[in-house]
Amino acid sequence: MMTLLIENYRLDAFIGTQQSEQKHPQPLIIHLEVGYRYDNAQTYLDYMDILEVVQNKFATTPYTLLEEALEEISAWLKQCFPSITQITMEIQKPQACQRALVGARVCKIFERSSHG
Repeated sequence: MMTLLIENYRLDAFIGTQQSEQKHPQPLIIHLEVGYRYDNAQTYLDYMDILEVVQNKFATTPYTLLEEALEEISAWLKQCFPSITQITMEIQKPQACQRALVGARVCKIFERSSHG
């Protein structure tokens, strides 16, 4: 298994339970570890493709909770890239708390499919 690392990916998105968070985008910091089946140079995952999927999801979907975003985006990444075997994704909200960097993380392990 190979692991693709994406650290400190920054983007602005609508996310949060507060009304102000739903009206104004705020910066997010995203970390991803994507485990996948790598057999040869034809089966690699391109980190730019992964980032594009994540960016498009945030651009088209306003989320209330970090947990919702983590669940939906990790499932969507698996759907887009079937060779993924596990994902660890973390989203941090640097402006949410003055005294700490806060966020949430999900770790998903996907069962091998019968045809994969």
